[in-house]
Amino acid sequence: MPGSPPDDQRLKSKALVPGTGRILEGPKWDGSDIINCGWYFITKRALEVLLSVHAAPFYARPARVDVEGLSKQQLGKAETAKHPLPMKK
Repeated sequence: MPGSPPDDQRLKSKALVPGTGRILEGPKWDGSDIINCGWYFITKRALEVLLSVHAAPFYARPARVDVEGLSKQQLGKAETAKHPLPMKK
């Protein structure tokens, strides 16, 4: 975040070319399904839950994640986050 100290560990986003959206900095992601990093980001599994309960109104579009520098554990969490949560019957 602008003006943050260099050791700031909060999740950050960085703007790309104007009008092309943002990229979530993967190495700072803690595995949460709903994230506020100056803009709101939800994982695909969180989206599936919202859709399954007919939550409205909301707007979702694909986001980009910078995976450079992710640890093996973070890569595993990212892979898991792409799949829906098992729903109780």
